[in-house]
Amino acid sequence: MTKSADKDWLEALVWPEQTERLDLVRAAAGIVAQTPPTLTAGDAMAEIRAAVARARKAAPKATIVVSSPAVLVYLDPAEREKFASYCTRANVRWISLDGRRVIPRIGDAADERGIEGDFVLSLDGVPIASVDPLGRQVTVYGESGLSPEEVDVIEFERENWGPTRSKESLVRKVWNLPLVRYYQRLYGIMESAAARRYDPILVRSFAETSEL
Repeated sequence: MTKSADKDWLEALVWPEQTERLDLVRAAAGIVAQTPPTLTAGDAMAEIRAAVARARKAAPKATIVVSSPAVLVYLDPAEREKFASYCTRANVRWISLDGRRVIPRIGDAADERGIEGDFVLSLDGVPIASVDPLGRQVTVYGESGLSPEEVDVIEFERENWGPTRSKESLVRKVWNLPLVRYYQRLYGIMESAAARRYDPILVRSFAETSEL
């Protein structure tokens, strides 16, 4: 990115109407130009081992981080599993952003935790967030498998359970939503396995009321 021709070529890969994406590319190129990384071409499995070894030799006490954003999709399934297995046993922190089914076991774990979306951010092979593939949005899920907003909705409903005369105005004040939209959001949360784990009593009460 220190050569204008290289930067122009990279920008030419962005569709004309994707102005927001072009801004991201330019910002990233600016960072790379200021601190050029070391680039090594080669087989992913062979080079990751060598790169970790070099980093460990250069900084024996440092925490080594392996980042593989949208990389594994370009490997065949067997190589993806080898890469993931290496990263989870190599005494490194592994951060990866992948399509939901690129590594099936991570996708399955995301399902179990109630993490939505087509792209998942994982740490050491454990899904922790739903993400936009271009970094425009991140929704972090806690140990419960619920996003902070979903937890807030459940806690709000727990404190204000049932139809009350003041609920519509309260929902508008807290959530800036009409009551119908709020209940649509609540229904979606209450149907998840994560919500059943978080507050089974409230979910059961909600289901019983909905069946009336």
